[in-house]
Amino acid sequence: MKKLLLTFLFMLSAHLGIMGSPNLHPINEVEQDVEVKGKVLDEAGVPLIGASILEVGTNNGAVTDFDGNFNIRVQNRNSLIVVSFIGYEDQTFSAKQDYIEIRLFSGATLLDEAVVIGYGSIKKSDITGSIASVTTDDLNQFPTANPVQALQGRASGVSISSLNGGEPGADYRIRIRGNTSISASNNPLFVVDGFPQASMPPADDISSVEVLKDASATAIYGSRGANGVVLITTKKGKSGKMRINLNISHASQNEIKRYKLMNAQQYGEYMNELDALSGSSPTFPNTSGLGLGTDWQEEISQNGEIQNYNLSVSGGNEKINYYLSGTSFNQKGIILNSDYNRYSITSNINGKLSDRLDIGANIFSRRTKSDRISSREGTSGSQGGGYLPPH
Repeated sequence: MKKLLLTFLFMLSAHLGIMGSPNLHPINEVEQDVEVKGKVLDEAGVPLIGASILEVGTNNGAVTDFDGNFNIRVQNRNSLIVVSFIGYEDQTFSAKQDYIEIRLFSGATLLDEAVVIGYGSIKKSDITGSIASVTTDDLNQFPTANPVQALQGRASGVSISSLNGGEPGADYRIRIRGNTSISASNNPLFVVDGFPQASMPPADDISSVEVLKDASATAIYGSRGANGVVLITTKKGKSGKMRINLNISHASQNEIKRYKLMNAQQYGEYMNELDALSGSSPTFPNTSGLGLGTDWQEEISQNGEIQNYNLSVSGGNEKINYYLSGTSFNQKGIILNSDYNRYSITSNINGKLSDRLDIGANIFSRRTKSDRISSREGTSGSQGGGYLPPH
């Protein structure tokens, strides 16, 4: 009986071992073709638009949308995903979670940032000779009537000089790597927020200025960029609380050097010497009575002033952001009755109506008033009419 019972138990265990092995010894399979969702924020909690999401070891990638959200399908749960954005340190995480929130922090390797050139990109450290960049901090270090003036000495290969003898509100001539034509125009192409030959906004409303000097200009704008291209990007609103900025600046001006002129007595003695050489009677018989006369340089000159006031309001949310700005610029020239006043309004509004539809409106309005005088006469005496002699 005992032997029979042992035989029965052996047969039963063998039967259960064969039929029940799938349940007693399960196979640990890794889930394949999984979807991972998430959101990418900067260190301040603001969504990053256009951040790159890439599955490590593959060409499978995605980018974040207007709200910083992304959606990517990876091979399995063991896949690694790297998140990168220009100017920020990369972050890597695994696909074991269905949803993850990533925060990127500013990086220190600024020279490795990428710059878009035409239809590709390249490291900024490789193209410093052909592209010059000027930030808003550089542009607003001193008040200027024309943002072009703020570029003086800040971009290599770019020569800027004032026209019309430095009158208040005068235009500036810009040359990128010299003159390229004898008879045609040598002026570069100005592009404001993607609009060629648009009006120049005040320096307070400019976020950055990029100067394209070589083939990088013609790669995008063709023959229009033969003399170089000045790309201007205006400020935009950011998601978050409303920001109100008030910028007030004041500067004074005076002439660097005055002409050395004769007084009335010296002029009379000079004219009498000319008369003596020609055998004529003296024009001024009594030069001592002429005195010093009037110093007309002193009479027509004054201390110049520049006043600039800028008030801006910006903000937004996940659906819409805005930037509104008003600027008043007033310049009193160093010569009497030479003044320049400019009033401008800038409005940049961008909205996201849906995942496939974005709208935006860039509005710029400007009114100028200039009291100009003929401050310099021509090289020929017949042209006359100027307060100052020619160069």
